[in-house]
Amino acid sequence: MRLPGYVFHNVGSLVNDPKLDVIHGCIFHVTATNVSPLHYFDGPSQGIESTGYIPKSNANPKEQYRDTTREADANYKANSWIGTDGSRHGFLSFETQGLGSGSWTKYQLDEIKDVILVTHDEHGFPLHKCPSYHGYGVGYHTLFPEWSNVPGKTCPGPARIKQFNQIIVPWLAEQHNKFYVWKQGDTVKSVADKFNTTILNLWRLNPGSDLPFRTNDSVRVR
Repeated sequence: MRLPGYVFHNVGSLVNDPKLDVIHGCIFHVTATNVSPLHYFDGPSQGIESTGYIPKSNANPKEQYRDTTREADANYKANSWIGTDGSRHGFLSFETQGLGSGSWTKYQLDEIKDVILVTHDEHGFPLHKCPSYHGYGVGYHTLFPEWSNVPGKTCPGPARIKQFNQIIVPWLAEQHNKFYVWKQGDTVKSVADKFNTTILNLWRLNPGSDLPFRTNDSVRVR
């Protein structure tokens, strides 16, 4: 998908970036510079890029470099892999503007939350901290050694890791409780009754969703 509100730049070549069948979640990075990584990804990086980029404020545009169904190569062993189901799995990655010693701004934290929800709605990964390097969920670059090939790296930096654990993780738990994964045999009435709501309210909470809901759809219920 093309992310709403992001300026799309199809950097480099797609030769080494295959299509992803299963999206496991989002991984967040820091650029360690105060400029957009666009020009670096479009040549000097030699084929390494993130899915997108979040600046410190709306004074600069949010940028997208790969469709969310394409591999982005900033996550080492989480870029993509073939699962036991024969499908290609992988994570989305987002650079955030700033130096290693800084913190995410309020604008960045709000945009991180927004892009998590938008990509969750599109791809259905769970809203929790990722439990393993090939698990499902949301994380930061150095959460697992398999996500970074640079020993000793602290990306996105100690202060942002603290923000991730103290702000993003509790927020993820709140969001997780608002959604229900549709199971085979569910009906709109049975799920509405389960969450003490109405069929009409379920439809109102999920604008733009295909109806009827399908097995494994992530459906907002609160």
